[in-house]
Amino acid sequence: MNLPQASAQSVARELKKRHFPGQHVLPYNRFSVENSTHWWLSPTGDKGAFRYGKYILTTDGGWLKEGTLFCGWNIEKGMLHSGSWPASNVMNKSWHWHKFLLVANEPLVQMMDEARAATDGDLQLVVCAGMPGAETATVVMSVNGSRLKPAAYQASDGILVDLARSADMATFVDALRKLDGAPTAWHWIDIRIGQAFTLDRNGPDQLDDCARMLKPFQRWVHS
Repeated sequence: MNLPQASAQSVARELKKRHFPGQHVLPYNRFSVENSTHWWLSPTGDKGAFRYGKYILTTDGGWLKEGTLFCGWNIEKGMLHSGSWPASNVMNKSWHWHKFLLVANEPLVQMMDEARAATDGDLQLVVCAGMPGAETATVVMSVNGSRLKPAAYQASDGILVDLARSADMATFVDALRKLDGAPTAWHWIDIRIGQAFTLDRNGPDQLDDCARMLKPFQRWVHS
């Protein structure tokens, strides 16, 4: 599938304009906005957006092909202890991560089925986990119904090894819950569900399809 915009920022702005007027367009890098390859459509405009469910648009990822953009839903888990990072990065009860972990795999599969119906291929489920200053572990799964197929894996410190072995969503959700708490007290975890789009000015404009893919997750995009 294709989007005729030139960057993650321009796709985010067009999605807001045409489909998600209530969302805020935010760069990951607030200090170098024009160079930011990672953008959010967030329910809040403050820098604490990582606490909430939101939409993500990024061209940054070693598993992404050049000239493509990943568009999807995003949830994050923060640190459990204070350290050299900002105090706002320490997770508390207000983070939507806790609600996400309570969701059974069946509702999650239903939302992904609705999202997949708007696209011409399987969705991607991406999990990144890393400690500050260390290499990030990454798992990329292709999603077809409740079934998962490995697409890419960067082991790093091995924190995601059991997650990478998941063959279906039930196993994935169980492995994710086991990671919560002490095992990942010093890890930041980032989960994304969506699809990669080519960015070609001369290609078809499938932004409406992109929006239809995102809308099943709208119940999880709020502050």
